[in-house]
Amino acid sequence: MHLSEVAAELMELDSCTQLVGVDWIGFWGDGDKKMAQAALASALRGDQADFEGFCPTAKGRPKWWRSTLYPIKDRSGRTAAVLCPSRDVSAETLAAAAARQAEELLTDIEAHIPVVFWSTSADFQTLRHVSAGFEAMWQLPVSALAHDPTAWQTRLPQHDLRNVKDAMRRMAREHTPVQYDFRLCRDDGSSRWIRANASPVKGKTGQVERIVSVCIDVTDEKRRMDELDRLAHVDDLTGLANRHAFLKHLGRCAETGAPFSLLLADIDRFKVFNDTVGTSAADSLLREIGAAFREVAPLGAFAARPSGDEFALVIPDCTPCSVSELFADIGTAMSRLQVVGSGASRLTLSAGLAKFPADGGTPETLMSNADAALYMAKQAGRNCLRPFGREEAQVIGSFQVERELRGAVSGAQFSLWYQPQFWAQSQDLAGVEALIRWNSPTQGVVSPGVFVPLLEQCGLIQEVGDWVFARSVRQIAEWKERCGVDVPASINVSARQLVDPALPARFAAMAGRRAVLPSQITLEITESALVEQADRTTQVLRDLQSYGFRLALDDFGTGYSSLSYLTRLRPDVPKLDKSLVDDIDNDAVSRTVVAGIVALAKTLDIRVVAEGVERETQLRCLQAMQCDIIQGFLLGRPEPADLLHRRLGKIAVPLATE
Repeated sequence: MHLSEVAAELMELDSCTQLVGVDWIGFWGDGDKKMAQAALASALRGDQADFEGFCPTAKGRPKWWRSTLYPIKDRSGRTAAVLCPSRDVSAETLAAAAARQAEELLTDIEAHIPVVFWSTSADFQTLRHVSAGFEAMWQLPVSALAHDPTAWQTRLPQHDLRNVKDAMRRMAREHTPVQYDFRLCRDDGSSRWIRANASPVKGKTGQVERIVSVCIDVTDEKRRMDELDRLAHVDDLTGLANRHAFLKHLGRCAETGAPFSLLLADIDRFKVFNDTVGTSAADSLLREIGAAFREVAPLGAFAARPSGDEFALVIPDCTPCSVSELFADIGTAMSRLQVVGSGASRLTLSAGLAKFPADGGTPETLMSNADAALYMAKQAGRNCLRPFGREEAQVIGSFQVERELRGAVSGAQFSLWYQPQFWAQSQDLAGVEALIRWNSPTQGVVSPGVFVPLLEQCGLIQEVGDWVFARSVRQIAEWKERCGVDVPASINVSARQLVDPALPARFAAMAGRRAVLPSQITLEITESALVEQADRTTQVLRDLQSYGFRLALDDFGTGYSSLSYLTRLRPDVPKLDKSLVDDIDNDAVSRTVVAGIVALAKTLDIRVVAEGVERETQLRCLQAMQCDIIQGFLLGRPEPADLLHRRLGKIAVPLATE
């Protein structure tokens, strides 16, 4: 065998003589050897032969060759040699193999994966390709598209077809991929959900040359999502809408602005029923009541079970029957329930009603107001429907104040003002009363008559009471340091504080840390504080007196047993209530009552403080009666400590005890 120099270079040989004498057939592998032998045999017989096979170079580089074998004949016509020009076709072979693999892959995908591949012209007018999966998915032959490229549209509902065309137009306009879902309606009446992903394909000039898309069947996914959505929005026990769905519906209704009513109801004494008959029977009852709500809900109404034993109806204003009629119908349905013997029939509902937008312009406000009305229905004796009104608004206000109170305690929103007290005869300063003030960030200044009872109800009075005492003692010490005077101070103490046996020692320790004598402090208590848990309260009061604190009986003269406490408690100061002082200057009976109390106090050798003094004529009457101390707007209103500094600074000597 002889090679040309070009052949030696292609075969990566050192020289063209390197393979002289080597058998040409030996170049080819087992797969190609037989074809090489057949081609050579044909050439030796005198016929031209073509052959293509794989033969690596001398350095092991894989290459494919396309050879043509030409017979070279001598004068006698016999084949004397064979000329074999070969061309390196490796690139072509590999490209063809890759194309075959891609075609096989696409064929396998189309045959075994339930998807449909599309390719259309940029204007969607010409269908360039659709895969075989179309027939199974659309239940139409592919040939139908050859006759009518729009035949695929006949399976789509009109609404879905409009959405598909809108998406296609958007893709053509914006040159961006789109995804859209649509339904296919089959001949047997069933339908399947299909998801299409379509993309524009751009050429070298940047213009869209064609559109490619893939359609997959997502029916099972849709069903799973629908089931998940149902689970997320439906109460499993009753089948009604759950809280999540209820709040979403309430929000949608509010967004429309159309009037509607919200009825919130719960089962009276349900906890007792649940504890008595067990959760299984209670669940059965809830299911039955849910069925009753579904039964009576008018067309367009929305029934839900937001939580526990709470049920709700959102009722459009266009409903022909009234809400009270609906509530009565629910009660009638409940009376027929026989979940556990006859026990369930004795159960009743209480309900609150709020109307949009009159009773609340947002879902949150409407819910809060309906809940307040439900609360008032419970307070009114249960088994009734209560619309939101003025009383409910007051309840809401109390709830809001109570919520903010907790933040006020931790957020240092309280302050102390001080109302001066004066000796009645000389009108010199006799002391001050510490008064708590609350300036809410949202509601402004809140009256102590509103928030102090709430402090007691929600258990914060102990903490706030200790703060008032500690802050008052600190202020007394500051006045002593800055003005050189010992200012007696009165501090109010609630009934809830007086049941704490540790209170006297705690107050004494607070005063001691500021070097303030307990005798400088008068603790004001009301008659109600003495009535509540009298035994425990009395002992705490005696302990306070033993430490040296003075006691004042506040609002004296307004209770049925005020006089008896003068002997039982032996207070240091009875403090005449403003209601007794109001008419002493123009009513003889009032004047006689007050004069008698002052005279009795003088006999017992205790001082009397009269509060609410607002007129000169009242002051002159009290002076004539020999009342000791007066307090009121006539001589001094409550003011911050800094303003009292100026008043105290004018006093040259410490306050007299008179």
